[in-house]
Amino acid sequence: MIKFDYYVMRFRECLDALRDLLGGAYYGGVIKSRYGHLGANATGSSFYFVLSQLFREYPLKESDVLVDVGCGKGRVIHWWLRNGCRNRIIGIELDEEIAARSRKTFAGNAHVEILSGNALDLVPPAGTLFYLYNPFNREVVRAFKDRLNQVCTNRLDLRIYYVNCEYLDAFKGDPEWEVRTNFDSALNDPEWRPEKLPFGLSYPVAIIKLRG
Repeated sequence: MIKFDYYVMRFRECLDALRDLLGGAYYGGVIKSRYGHLGANATGSSFYFVLSQLFREYPLKESDVLVDVGCGKGRVIHWWLRNGCRNRIIGIELDEEIAARSRKTFAGNAHVEILSGNALDLVPPAGTLFYLYNPFNREVVRAFKDRLNQVCTNRLDLRIYYVNCEYLDAFKGDPEWEVRTNFDSALNDPEWRPEKLPFGLSYPVAIIKLRG
């Protein structure tokens, strides 16, 4: 994985916190998961600079149904809304307390729905773009990948934006999926070389699609 300067990242976190508060809420911070036994990672927050560049280079489609898997406090959903997104948006959060907070935050947006429960049970068949910020471990990533393949109906548009993609190797060897990354070597495995994304974002990102 790409290594990052500690102080640069802390500075970005401070900037993002200020941007949150200017928008009326705080979406940052890390909350240790109560559901580690189910494969859940701590609740974290995507950086605004990552969201801005990722969705500028790979924009939403008007027909997309957006699913934020492990939505936490809702920074990604907030970013979508602040940028004029009118798509149907579904946030999935395992922790009911955090989900309830996000549900309250976005209560005034009729096209936003926050679901609480296990993402493997809540995959919406209409979903087309699934955003993941490293929400769970390798085994659950693998199971989630398989669940998408089983459930989702719009296969031509189905894609995953996997940010901070720690368990990208869950897709290794699966001929159903095409993987592209913005870093040179996937897990230092010379036998597995995903196609390189043509943009220089200095943060680990993978865009994953079902093969046609």
